[in-house]
Amino acid sequence: MHGSAGTPRRSGLRTTLGAGIALAALLGGAAHFDVLPLSRGGQDAAALEPPPIVPADIRWLPEDVVEGTVFTVVITGGDPAVTAAHGEFAGERLHFTSSGDTALIALAAAPLDSAGVRELRIDMTLADGRSAQQTAA
Repeated sequence: MHGSAGTPRRSGLRTTLGAGIALAALLGGAAHFDVLPLSRGGQDAAALEPPPIVPADIRWLPEDVVEGTVFTVVITGGDPAVTAAHGEFAGERLHFTSSGDTALIALAAAPLDSAGVRELRIDMTLADGRSAQQTAA
């Protein structure tokens, strides 16, 4: 549309962002904009939950741990996949490394004074950025 003398006529409509910047300029300050969650298919984005976590498979080798020996803790599976982990067994920290495939492994020691059941605790970082913790005894 053109105004008089063939000059383009400015529309009275502005984008929300443009109006916010113009308002901030008039008030002499910086503009602040809140980011609101988008909706998908009529659902509020805040109501959309990430899919549930499928627990990883945690096992140790050998299966029968004898006090005073070293054993291997193996993490496989899970959804989303486990990308990093650390843990604790018998008060000692476990450091997991990738085994080259989809497994993470750590060495652990069964103390000589291990009477009864000991808890194995593993904190994991998942491929989607979430964290999970699993325990086994």
